[in-house]
Amino acid sequence: MLTAAHCLPDGRADGVLVAVGGDRFAVGFLQVIEAEDVVVHPEYDHAVFDHDIALVRLATPAEVPVQQLAAADAQDPIGELATIAGYGLVRTYPSPVESDGLRRAEVPVLDDARCSQLFGADYVPDTSVCAGGEGRDACEGDSGGPLVVAEEGASVQYGVAAFGDPCGAYSSTVGAWTAVGAYRAWIESHTGELDGEGPPSDAPEDQPSSGSFSDVAASAHEGAILAVNHAGIAGGHGDGTFRPQQAVTRGQMAAFLARTLDLDAVAVPPEAFDDVEGATHQHAILAVAGAEIASGFGDGTYRPNATVTRGQMAAFLTRGLQLDRDGVDADEPPFSDVPGTTHAEAIAAIVQEGIAGGFDDGTYRPDDEVTRGQMAAFLARALDLPTDETQVGGAG
Repeated sequence: MLTAAHCLPDGRADGVLVAVGGDRFAVGFLQVIEAEDVVVHPEYDHAVFDHDIALVRLATPAEVPVQQLAAADAQDPIGELATIAGYGLVRTYPSPVESDGLRRAEVPVLDDARCSQLFGADYVPDTSVCAGGEGRDACEGDSGGPLVVAEEGASVQYGVAAFGDPCGAYSSTVGAWTAVGAYRAWIESHTGELDGEGPPSDAPEDQPSSGSFSDVAASAHEGAILAVNHAGIAGGHGDGTFRPQQAVTRGQMAAFLARTLDLDAVAVPPEAFDDVEGATHQHAILAVAGAEIASGFGDGTYRPNATVTRGQMAAFLTRGLQLDRDGVDADEPPFSDVPGTTHAEAIAAIVQEGIAGGFDDGTYRPDDEVTRGQMAAFLARALDLPTDETQVGGAG
């Protein structure tokens, strides 16, 4: 993971946690990963923020797509609008205002002369990018965050938030960003050669292309996978895959539903379950439990790593979406293997709503593990997200 060196003042991995796959603190994140190691640029000078760049090696892979970085010979995209993001303060002046989640803004990339004039010798043009103005900039707590520019269907990171004017103190704020391209060789010396190719240039502008994941083009649920990814409900893995055939765990299910339903309150304490405190999806599990969408087992556990069956997913969705079960005939669902099963009524309810389908042999297979691809199909239909899917049956 790429960040600013001043975010790691002691240069140690102890106690460093990386949260990925989420945008609100209350809901939680797809993963919270311990740092295995940190690498601060050897020439970093904390007194002037020179060479303000560092890498964090994660103990386990992050289940999100890899960010494309600017090439070593890339020129600053002066005049282009860049997107910046972070969890820092909304403003510092006249009094601090905290953010409740991830915030984004678009800022113009400026020429080096603007930042040199403002920051003097602290701004090094060869290794920095100047951006901001129009009342928008990064703020305290946003350090290490990305500055990205859309290029031919790809999102390219040009900068890492370093320093700037006190945000909110002036009508026109400008910030300095460590130039990623200038450190490309150093980054690759620790990570290995990076693939500089982004999504195809003919990708639709309003959703990720199949190039976002290397393993979904042949999936029956490709459209749904891209739709839920674009909606911020589900991400991929660190190797660029989505793994549509991988089973969904109860912890992941909680995260998917918390984002789908916009549950932003932790309604029950961590000690409500014996095995949730400190879990990757702790906040999401507590949120769905508080909303009475999911509960635990008789032994006081939630079992976040246990897999979810297709029948259980039907029950979770029925409760979460508050589907009306009146008029649902649990004894006559359209599948040969559902009558008499534990979740027959829930299965009938989501089928009636057009959320779920079955298999070509006329079965629903309620005891089979629900896969990530099937989960994407369920959620895309539940939210009526635009997809390229033309059928409900087959595997969802």
